[in-house]
Amino acid sequence: MQTLKATQEGSANALALKRENTHVVIAGRNVFKVFAIEETEFIETCNLRVGKNLNLNFSCNDVAWNVIDDAIIATAATNGAVVIWNINKPSRAKQEHVFNDHKRTVNKVGLYLLIICYILIEIQLELPISRGGGLGSILSFISLSSIV
Repeated sequence: MQTLKATQEGSANALALKRENTHVVIAGRNVFKVFAIEETEFIETCNLRVGKNLNLNFSCNDVAWNVIDDAIIATAATNGAVVIWNINKPSRAKQEHVFNDHKRTVNKVGLYLLIICYILIEIQLELPISRGGGLGSILSFISLSSIV
């Protein structure tokens, strides 16, 4: 077994391996990158922290790969947002969707939350929820719907 390392401009708060262990995404306050895992080195394939309009959605406490679509990543932002990213977008802006439901820090993104967000975005589901339309409202609706 060989040890590989990649020096970054900031500390990482979280990392996640792609299902096939071919890529890793690292996320933190000042770093948000995807690397291909090669035999002898890490190769940067995508820097998600680019552009002039960087805000707290780019500052991450946790990160997770989508198990349905390998191009989708979710992050727990320090401003209370859950952000869905599509690394296959042809433009530099890779944000797919931002769920803003509360003002406190999000500490963790989990597998089921990521799947729910992905499905809602993919099918463009219109839910009979409040005008706020935040993630909490969506999850409440799904919970109530599954009971009925």
